[in-house]
Amino acid sequence: MLQRSVMARMFVMGLLLLVLMIPLAMTHGVIEERAGRRDEVAREISRTWGERQTLVGPVVSVPYRYVVREEDPGRVSREVTRTGHLVLLPEALAVSGRLDPEARMRGPFSTTVYTAHLVLRGRFGAPDITPVTRPDATIAWGEATMNLGVSDPKGIASGLRVVWNGHDAPITPGVEETGLFTAGVQARAVPLAPGAAATFEISLDLRGTLGIGVVPTGNETTLNLMSAWPHPGFSGGQLPVRHRVGDDGFAATWQSAWFARGFPAAYVLGDIDARTLTARAEAAAIGVDLVQPVDVYHQAERAVKYAALFIVLTLAVAFVREITSGGRVHPVQYLFVGFGLCLFYLLLVSLAEHIRFDVAYLVASTATMLLLAWYWSGVLRGWRQGLSMGVALTTLYGYLYLLLRLEDMALVAGAAGLFVMLAIVMAMTRHVDWFGLRLVAPLQDSAQEGR
Repeated sequence: MLQRSVMARMFVMGLLLLVLMIPLAMTHGVIEERAGRRDEVAREISRTWGERQTLVGPVVSVPYRYVVREEDPGRVSREVTRTGHLVLLPEALAVSGRLDPEARMRGPFSTTVYTAHLVLRGRFGAPDITPVTRPDATIAWGEATMNLGVSDPKGIASGLRVVWNGHDAPITPGVEETGLFTAGVQARAVPLAPGAAATFEISLDLRGTLGIGVVPTGNETTLNLMSAWPHPGFSGGQLPVRHRVGDDGFAATWQSAWFARGFPAAYVLGDIDARTLTARAEAAAIGVDLVQPVDVYHQAERAVKYAALFIVLTLAVAFVREITSGGRVHPVQYLFVGFGLCLFYLLLVSLAEHIRFDVAYLVASTATMLLLAWYWSGVLRGWRQGLSMGVALTTLYGYLYLLLRLEDMALVAGAAGLFVMLAIVMAMTRHVDWFGLRLVAPLQDSAQEGR
C-alpha cells in the first residue's frame, strides 16, 4: 500500500518531517550554548579589561555648613553644625577622543575591546549659590572638589592628568557624592572663588569593551569621536549632528544643550532624588558602540529558523522527481536526506567559529549538496536525477544565503522566493495523475524519452 498510495507516502513523509525536528532542535540548542559561551567569554574579558564605559562630568562639589538647634533626649537644647553640598556643572564642555579597537581572543571566541584617548576641556562659570537657601550657610570654597564619573574605574590607564586654571591638580581615586555617579576620580581642594569662572582640561586613556558613552553635563556640550572601526552604532539620547563612516573607520560629532540632559546646572545634594538623577543621566548619555558586522550565532540561528521550510522544499523536490522518474524511494532513504540537511547547520556553526561566515557557508553548503546529489543519483539510479537534486539544493542554499544577507528585505525576498518555488512545483506536477501515480499525455512520452 505504501508503494501505491500517494496519500500514504505523503503521510509518512509528514511523520519523517516531525522526526527531523528532533535533530533541528538539538542543533538550535548547540547554537544557543555556543552563543552563551561566547557571551560568557566577553564578560570575562570585560571584567579584566574594562566594562562598557560611561563618562560623567566633571562636576564640582562645594561643601557648606550651617547651624541647627536640636534637643537631646533630656530636652536640652544645643546647636549642631550640619554640612551640605552644592553641586555645580560646567558651563561649557568639549570632549574629543580616538578609540583604538582590538580583538581579544579566548579559544574560538573573541570580543572587541578598545583604548580611548580622551581630552575633556571646558569651564565653570561663576558659581551659582541660589540653590543654597539657608541664609546662615557658610560655603567652604577652599574645600571644593572636582569629580569625574567613570563607570568602571579599573579601565583608567596611566597618564591621567587634570589641569585646573592652568595648574596641575593632584588626583585621588573615589568621588564625592553628587547623585549622578558613584565611581570615578577626583581632584581635591581645587581653587574656586565666588563670582569667578574656572577652566579645566582632563587627559586620560580609558579602556573599555564594545562601546563608550558620555553624559552631556555642560550647558553646551560637544563630543567628537573617531576610530578605525568601520561599523559604528551610534547610541544614546541623541544622534550625532555630523558623521562619516567608511572602510577606514568613522568620525562623529554630537552637540547637546543643557535642556536635553534633564537636571539643573546647580543643585543641593538631596534636593533631587539620587535615583532620579542617575536615571536622567543614563538617559541623556550619548556615544557609540563598536558593532560586530557579522554575528555568527545570530546568522546561524536565523538559518535554523528557515530549516523546516527548506527541508519541506527539498523533500518536495525529491518526491516530485520520484514520481516523475518512475522510481521508488523508501522512507528511510528520505530520512537520510533529511539528516544530511540537518547536518548542514551544525557544519555551518562549527566552521564559522574559525573562518569567515561567508566561507563557512560556502564550504558547508557545497559539502551537503555534493553528498546529497551523490546519494540521490544512487537511489534513483541515474546521474541526471543526482544532478537535478544538486541544482535544486544549490538554488535553495543560494536563496537561504540571500535571506540571511537581506535582513531588511528578508520578508519580501522570502515571499517572492516561495511563490516562485510553488509555481515551479505546480508546473512540474500539473500533468501528474495522482490517482494512478503516472504521467498522462502529452508529457508521458517525452518523460520516457528523457530516461
